[in-house]
Amino acid sequence: GCGASTFANMWAYKVEAFNAVPYNAALLTRQGICTTVNSDSSNTIRFMNLEAAKSLRWGNLDQTEALRLVTLNAAIQLQIDNRVGSLDISKDGDVAIWNGHPLNAFSKCVMTLIEGEVYFENPSGEAPPGATALNLEVPKLRSVQKGTDHETDVRGSAGASPSLDNMAGLPPLPTSDYGIYAIVGATVHPVSGPAIERGTVVIMNGRIDAVGAGLAPPPKAGVIDGRGLHVYPGLIDGGGTLGLFEIGSLRATQDSSDIARFEPDLRAYSAYNPHSVHVPIARAAGFTMALVRPVGGTICGQAALLQLDGWTAAEALVSEPVALFMRIPSLPIHLPEKDREKLTKEHKKQMQEIEDYLKRAKLYAQAVERAGENSANLPPADLALDALIPYVRSKDPQRIFFFASDYKHILDTLEFAQKQGLSIGIAGGAEAWKLADNLGEKKIPVLFDSVTSYPSSDFEAFDSVYSSPGILARAGVPLAFASGSAADVYNLPFEAGMAVAHGLPEEQAIYALTLGAAQVFGIENQYGSLDPGKAADVIVTTGSPLQPAAHVEYMFIRGRPIELDNKQREDCLKFARRPAPDLPSGRNDLKGPTSMSGR
Repeated sequence: GCGASTFANMWAYKVEAFNAVPYNAALLTRQGICTTVNSDSSNTIRFMNLEAAKSLRWGNLDQTEALRLVTLNAAIQLQIDNRVGSLDISKDGDVAIWNGHPLNAFSKCVMTLIEGEVYFENPSGEAPPGATALNLEVPKLRSVQKGTDHETDVRGSAGASPSLDNMAGLPPLPTSDYGIYAIVGATVHPVSGPAIERGTVVIMNGRIDAVGAGLAPPPKAGVIDGRGLHVYPGLIDGGGTLGLFEIGSLRATQDSSDIARFEPDLRAYSAYNPHSVHVPIARAAGFTMALVRPVGGTICGQAALLQLDGWTAAEALVSEPVALFMRIPSLPIHLPEKDREKLTKEHKKQMQEIEDYLKRAKLYAQAVERAGENSANLPPADLALDALIPYVRSKDPQRIFFFASDYKHILDTLEFAQKQGLSIGIAGGAEAWKLADNLGEKKIPVLFDSVTSYPSSDFEAFDSVYSSPGILARAGVPLAFASGSAADVYNLPFEAGMAVAHGLPEEQAIYALTLGAAQVFGIENQYGSLDPGKAADVIVTTGSPLQPAAHVEYMFIRGRPIELDNKQREDCLKFARRPAPDLPSGRNDLKGPTSMSGR
């Protein structure tokens, strides 16, 4: 008789949450338990519609079941369902009006009424394309193997209430003795060009061999029947700690930072764990590659691009080092009078130390350049200064990404970089929209990891951060979406979808997660789009990967079919198949009150 309230998919922030699964709300609902998802914060409450929508992907709830997670079920649990929670005659006039389906990532609330009075109104209510549909119908997934039709209905259609033990099911992987595969009859989204209806993608020798409409599968190919499905390039996380982090409350499981302030020689690649439980969970959301970055100190260290496959870091490596990560201190605009002198003096000291270190690095780089191949003239070896040479040299320096989110910090960073002659990008960028024209004119890329961040002050518009990616894209700023974490990588597509709801075209959101990210990191000739000759990092989905209702069905990394199983799926299936409790006869002390769901 107990109700249950749970996070949608927060986990790994402490040991007690490490076994949490995003299927939790659906598992409870399927057992007849009155279930809700909660925010636990003043931030997450702003997008509870998408928290509920996650159970469309993880658990296959139908739309009514998902909406009840944040409406009627909550009212039942609070025992106020006689007044609120549903649109019934005589209940309070608590109403939300949307410009699309509330479980669609591209829609947003345009009006909120409480007891019949308007408390919120958004005059910019026009919905982007695709915001009204939910596309819950999941087609039967067919895999054609060696000429034999094999049809598997792993989930059933929406509204059919799939059984608990298949709610996390997966279609069978295609097989080929020759490493040749074809996805036939799907809607193909190359990203580098327009979508191709009833298209075919051929994979051979780890690369994309052909893309087009009406292509016949090569002999001996493992074939996926793509009718009703969509094909995209694999998604790229533009920056986080994947493989460097396991559990938030256990310091021993975190390798994303060190204790020194200046560590340009620190390489994130050296600490990457390809067997982290977070890696296959990220794959299940469509990610085939991630930028893994250090985050500690002032000069944090060097980032690496890693494919999410491989037994060792060396097997997963795409490019290293990709960029240096760094931050400078920034004083707030308004300083308290009593601390003004102290804070200003301390800031000046810190900035001088950074400038002195970079000056030393530049002199070291010049000495190395002058010495050429004459080892006798080389300065005494310094590994830290050696690592800085590519970033401080006067000719064609490599890019340094600076962590900065608010307007003044970004402005201070731009001025500092110009003074030092550095090639830079911005990591974070919540208020980068305030400098969009400047960033766009100079083609300074932004690794945006702030879509769900709360606005910085009461003077900011409620949707200022949501809208920032759209403003940046319109200004011509090179843009990639970044998770900024390890445990939340699988939320990143939904955050990009929220940016679509607030002005970023869907095509540009997909671009920022694929070819746009590849261009920022200089690997666009090999990755980021479905073009012949490129590495075959490919995903097959039931819809836009930005939508909670869509599922990732198949994945290829370097042309190899990837099993999409992971810890969370395994835990879901384990407890979905739990046998009936074997309790002593007459035991009744576990019985609760009358079932909430039966009210």
